[in-house]
Amino acid sequence: MSTSLSFITNASYTALSGKEALNELLQKLRDSNIERCVDLDHPSKKEQGNWSYRYFWHSQPLSANFEGPFCNTPEVFANCTLVHTIYRYYLIYRNYDTYFFRDYRQEVFDLIQLLGGTEIIWLSDQTNVLGLYEQMVYNNCSYQEIKEAITKKLGEPITNYRELNYDTLDYQKIECWVLDDFEDLKNGTDAYKDCESLMFG
Repeated sequence: MSTSLSFITNASYTALSGKEALNELLQKLRDSNIERCVDLDHPSKKEQGNWSYRYFWHSQPLSANFEGPFCNTPEVFANCTLVHTIYRYYLIYRNYDTYFFRDYRQEVFDLIQLLGGTEIIWLSDQTNVLGLYEQMVYNNCSYQEIKEAITKKLGEPITNYRELNYDTLDYQKIECWVLDDFEDLKNGTDAYKDCESLMFG
């Protein structure tokens, strides 16, 4: 069984009840150089279109989905931001030593900086453990509350992707969690620059 990869970041939008902040974020996304997804019907081309958002003013907690032909699409809440990706959870286990993942990690870093975040926690939507913490976002929990809950359950996070073992990955028995604070990229270096492979597997 495979499960979707997502992540949360410590970017919050306390002014979510008004559209001014959302329109400002929309313009930042449109002005950014975030890569579009590959057009599956024409692999040599990128998908067409641009960012838009749907504002769920009638829901609790209030939220807004930012959508477009991109690999990472944020869903912002007053207390936290959840980002959906087009990838599967095993990506962070199996591909950390590829040029692809190096570039993707840079893209994630650029996105969270734009959103106002400084770190991320990787989650998945269907696992017995990590999926519960994704649900906490919809229960209006803050990033810090979710981080503390995961730490209480699973202990300290893994912060070095090289410690992950794809051969032992069991979606129903995940006993660790991964946090990326991007300290290397913030300092102008890249902890994973010595890649072994061009493509992901």
